[in-house]
Amino acid sequence: MRSIDIENKVLQILEMVQRHAPIEDDRIELKATWPADYMKVARQLAGHANAARGDNILWLIGVDEKTGVVGADFNELSNWLSSVCSHFDDALAPTLNSLNVPFSGKTVVALFFETDRAPYVVKLEGGGSTTREVTWREGNSTRSACRSDLIRLLVPIQRLPFLEFLSGNLSITQEHSPTDGSDLYNFWLRCDLYITPADSGLFVIPFHRCSAEVRIGDEHDFLRLNRFRLYVPSHIVSHPFHSVSDSLTLENTTNELIVSAPGMMHLSAESLKSPIRPTLEVDAVKVKVQMLSDPNSEFPISLSWTFRRNPNPDKNSLVEWTLKA
Repeated sequence: MRSIDIENKVLQILEMVQRHAPIEDDRIELKATWPADYMKVARQLAGHANAARGDNILWLIGVDEKTGVVGADFNELSNWLSSVCSHFDDALAPTLNSLNVPFSGKTVVALFFETDRAPYVVKLEGGGSTTREVTWREGNSTRSACRSDLIRLLVPIQRLPFLEFLSGNLSITQEHSPTDGSDLYNFWLRCDLYITPADSGLFVIPFHRCSAEVRIGDEHDFLRLNRFRLYVPSHIVSHPFHSVSDSLTLENTTNELIVSAPGMMHLSAESLKSPIRPTLEVDAVKVKVQMLSDPNSEFPISLSWTFRRNPNPDKNSLVEWTLKA
């Protein structure tokens, strides 16, 4: 990956951290300072690289997900890296491309690791009978790899595309039941996204493997939205029933989105005729979207945003929350 592409990705992550949006990509690790326990770091890095199964991983030094961007000294990288790599068997560690990224008056050190030479093996200390370990990352923890993990290393992972959020809104409308006149509520989620495939060739996202959920205010449970759909922008030409796609790189059917190259797409999801009155007086709603292109994929496309209340909602809506990039 080019340095400019790495920097662009880092800046988007830092903007999410600044907005206190969670980073739910398993291929990204945030660290506030240079970790000094080199053996522990080697196990973490090896486990992260092995679990990525050939996909790239990104570590950002100088970033705390809770407190934000705190900055780091790039000059510490050389000594730190040599100390960490000394704990790898045959000194074979993930290939590193490092980059200084300025942001809001501070500097973040981006460590972009290529993991295509997995498995990565760590040398153990202590003089026991076991001197080598293949580690594996699971969630936020690192453990020894088991047989099933090693088998998964033999299967190439599908590299996921990058999704850039452009804008979105969640609105609620009200209607009355035709049978008893009771109140019913409709939830409408609409987002604009820009998708960039990681590899060349077609990339397909089936709608039945996608989900969208919203949580309003302090409610504990997320509401699952239905009728999830990704579609390409279009415009009407010459006749009210004749529309033309605005994209040369994306195509959608009623069941899936087909991506051949970068392009813009719309996302929609709905929950209609709910008899439960939602909380309408809150300032923020949490929106979560997950898209799984492969039923066996371990890294779904996970997105999370916080929409803020719009003081001037559409006249047909009871309330509306919006967000723009």
